[in-house]
Amino acid sequence: MKYDAVVFDMDGTVLNSLPEITRVVNSVIQDIGMTPKSETEIRDAVGYGIEHLLRTIGVPENWILPLADQVGSKYAKPVGSVAVLFPGIERILETLREKGLKIAVLSNRPTEGLAKAVDHFLPDVQFGTVLGSSPGKPAKPSPDALNEIIRTLGVKPERVLMVGDGEPDIIAAAAAGAQHLAVKWGYTSCENLEKVGAVNFAESAEEVLNFILARER
Repeated sequence: MKYDAVVFDMDGTVLNSLPEITRVVNSVIQDIGMTPKSETEIRDAVGYGIEHLLRTIGVPENWILPLADQVGSKYAKPVGSVAVLFPGIERILETLREKGLKIAVLSNRPTEGLAKAVDHFLPDVQFGTVLGSSPGKPAKPSPDALNEIIRTLGVKPERVLMVGDGEPDIIAAAAAGAQHLAVKWGYTSCENLEKVGAVNFAESAEEVLNFILARER
């Protein structure tokens, strides 16, 4: 196989969380008198963290930090969430573990909420590490967090595959010296992914597994 480890983005890749993100964000911005946003508007703003999302949908700058804290707090409670796993995700993860590959999760959602979501939606999957965003640390597309995961897993960057649905995943992988695989079922168009260098795409869980498990030439 070409890879020793596979790192998965969470929202839009493993978890279809757009309805939940929309629900939580709208519940918060309505408190300051803003009109609720559609799923399309929220989808176009996700990927770069909560603060970027709020700024993109027009939240006044003085409200960004306090509302980001509220969103993070509400989003960290997976019980009752309307999010669901994308089809085939559990099979992908189980197969990779059976084949001896190391697996990890890297997300721009806060680490505490990310860990709770992983425990809730994938309680039986043993990840090598689960890493989200933290105050004072750059999130994707910075490669810093991915580099940290690579060090933690003890693998070479070129033997790591980053699987994600957003531009930050592709950019971070390239900057870290890792490979990438963009999934088409997420929240970013293929056109936008290609603009930041994506060349490897998968439309289904089967295509993801075939790509990862293909023999080296």
